[in-house]
Amino acid sequence: MKNKKILWGVGGIVAVLLAFIIVTATLPQEKVTNALPHKLTPSETIVAFNKAAKAGQIEETKKYVASDILTGFENGAFPHYGSYGGFISEYKNNTKSLKIVNEEIKGESATVNAKLKDQNDFEEDEEYLLIKEDGKWKIAQ
Repeated sequence: MKNKKILWGVGGIVAVLLAFIIVTATLPQEKVTNALPHKLTPSETIVAFNKAAKAGQIEETKKYVASDILTGFENGAFPHYGSYGGFISEYKNNTKSLKIVNEEIKGESATVNAKLKDQNDFEEDEEYLLIKEDGKWKIAQ
C-alpha cells in the first residue's frame, strides 16, 4: 500500500512537470525569454529603449535611462522637448529604425554606435553613452 502512494506521488510530480514543459513550449518564444532574468548588455539596452519608445511606452523607456537624465527632464533641463513624454513622442515620430553598429565597454561605462533611420529614410550615426546604475546599463547621453 505504501509503495502505491509513493508511485502516485512520483506520478503526480512527473505529470505536473510534463504539463509545465508543454505549456512553456507552446508559449511564444518572446514571452518565455522576456520572463528570464538576465541583465541587458549596453546594445540590448539601446534596442529595448528603442522598442519601448516606438511603442509609446513612456514608463517602460525610463527603465533604460540614467536617473540624472530623468531628473534633468523633471527640472526642465531640456525645454525644447517640453517633457520626457515630449522627448519620447518626438523620438517615436522621427525614428523609423535602429541598427547597432558597435559596442565598447570600459569598466562601468560603455559606448554604443548605431545607425538611426528617420521617416524619410535619412540615415544618421548616433553614439550612445551608457553607465552602470544599480548594476544595469542605463543611457546617460
